[in-house]
Amino acid sequence: MLVMISALLLSTTVAAQSRPTALDEVFSEELDVSLVELDVLVLDGKGNAVTGLRAEDFRVLEEKIERPIASFGEIVKPEFRAQPGVEQRPPAPLEGGKFDAPNETLVMLFVDHANLMPNRRARVLHFLDRYLEETTPSGAVRFGLVLNDRPLRVAIAPTTDRAKFRRQVAALPNPPASSARVDLDRQEAIRVMRGPDDPAPGRSRADRASTTVADCPERMEKIGAIGRYIDGVERRNQRTLLGLDATVTMLGGVEGTKVLLYVGEGPELQPGLEMALRAGFACADLRSQEVTLTGSLIERDLRGVAANANAYRVTLYALDAGGARLEEDFTEPRAILDPELRQARASNLQGSMFILADETGGRLFRNLGDVRPHLERLERDLEHRYEMAYEAPPEPGRVRRVKVEVRKERLEKLGLGKVRVLHRSAIRSIGENERLVAQLFAALWLGNEDNELDIGVFHAEPETAGRTGVGVRVPYDRLVLDEATPPERLRIFLMARDEESGARTLPKEHFEDLTASALERGRAAGSLEF
Repeated sequence: MLVMISALLLSTTVAAQSRPTALDEVFSEELDVSLVELDVLVLDGKGNAVTGLRAEDFRVLEEKIERPIASFGEIVKPEFRAQPGVEQRPPAPLEGGKFDAPNETLVMLFVDHANLMPNRRARVLHFLDRYLEETTPSGAVRFGLVLNDRPLRVAIAPTTDRAKFRRQVAALPNPPASSARVDLDRQEAIRVMRGPDDPAPGRSRADRASTTVADCPERMEKIGAIGRYIDGVERRNQRTLLGLDATVTMLGGVEGTKVLLYVGEGPELQPGLEMALRAGFACADLRSQEVTLTGSLIERDLRGVAANANAYRVTLYALDAGGARLEEDFTEPRAILDPELRQARASNLQGSMFILADETGGRLFRNLGDVRPHLERLERDLEHRYEMAYEAPPEPGRVRRVKVEVRKERLEKLGLGKVRVLHRSAIRSIGENERLVAQLFAALWLGNEDNELDIGVFHAEPETAGRTGVGVRVPYDRLVLDEATPPERLRIFLMARDEESGARTLPKEHFEDLTASALERGRAAGSLEF
């Protein structure tokens, strides 16, 4: 049974009546200086966490200018054990600084059906099940799962019960047929790029250099095929980016440590790159146009998603579900698939996942077969970190470029060479309205519905035959309206929830324009209905 859940995000001229709430407190805050918070993981050459570092061992640079660390703490989960020979200290906040004790961790899997073959999804989920069966929880880690379908939905609500999570994973429906579209589109484009009379698709670029314009009468057909392929790629890329951004916002309303684990083959960083290269291989006159035949780079959009994740303190990891099978090609045996094409395809897919992970302090796990070692690595990363912050003006909307380093003299004293420092590197400042939206998304997605305005849901006459109509009723006396400047519209989010499985679909936004007469009727009737 599907139940409609609603919440209301009001314009600035409308607020909850009477009693103060957490949302009132958010709007009442006025700060000239805010803390830019960082979660930092320091790894040695073997990938083990380096413990026992102090605030003075770090340098925090914003736009290459060093900033004083205002608060600092070392978080070590009780189950974590430092490597031999490395000093370990209890958490030590700076004088006057705030230190947060270890808290619950949420790992939300994002299964990207827009860019994931069904057989590869099955492989990842199989090894995920084995991993959860074979390992003992290392702390209060909740697992949840989002399916990037149409619509995007939380298929498994976050839980610490691994047995329950495994049962729900086993009960997941098969992916939609559209999830195989990515491979069908690719195979059709490859067929056109090769041409029906090409007897040797694996011949080298040097051999193909002798191709002349006269040898390639089908070049316009190839250009058209590239354009059609790019259209499909860009639609899938958009679905992935929108889904990731919505999930990041939802996680932004959750307290504690938050990891978004991308599971997929990655959106194409430069749509159509592989097909443009293939066309250049086949047609000499297209070789110089390979770059112009591709779609636009999505790097800027990826960095935007990463900046939002950093604003909400969400770390992105990526499981490259194509991984070791990137060289697979059902139309060309692996032995003759051109190495340059294989490398271009791999870097084009992995490049987008690397940007998301690297910008947010996470990792890209490449060349997957058995994902269990990577899942273990992720959980190990969560067992130790440094929390630090520096003061800066709020400046909502600004993206700060941040770099954290460990001072060389400290590394030398510890006998360490180079270390890898994982942290958020591009942080977008957010305003309180965005925090409110994140809290609202979290409440709707994860089941902690707040209904401060006593919103009701009722059956209405459906606009389309065969559908159930749903109306929303807002008690008028639960609203305080500024009569001098009444709001022009209300923004309502609706969520569908399956009571048995707990699965939730993406909130749908409904904007309602309010006229003076509609407000007056609402006052007389005692409620506003939509």
